[in-house]
Amino acid sequence: MKEQRAFKKIDKKIYIVFFVVIAIALVNAVISTYTIKKSHGITSELVNNTNPSLNTISKFNLLVTRSRMLITNWVYLPNNQSDKDSLRYLNNSSYIELRGRMKGLMTHWPDTSQSAMMDRLFTRTHAMVEKTNALS
Repeated sequence: MKEQRAFKKIDKKIYIVFFVVIAIALVNAVISTYTIKKSHGITSELVNNTNPSLNTISKFNLLVTRSRMLITNWVYLPNNQSDKDSLRYLNNSSYIELRGRMKGLMTHWPDTSQSAMMDRLFTRTHAMVEKTNALS
């Protein structure tokens, strides 16, 4: 009789430990699923919006640097027609393409103040492009 009671106590302990292990595994599965879904959302945001936005901004920086160089050449070398043509191409083609790409990406930005700031920059830049085109 005592042996059967001892075995029942051991059986109960084994069942309790088994259920605790199963509970820990279930909690781990729920936490892991949540973490994976959250990571997937963050990764999607990076791949679809953040990285393309950063790449486009980098291209804008290069465009501005090239424009400055061409404008400087226009001022100091007024007879250099190829630099004037290059600046016109940047203004009328490359800039328009980058602006369109950026405006498409801006719709997905969570911070609307940054989008508004970019819109103001585009407005100012468009006015300068128009002035440059009028000079020719």
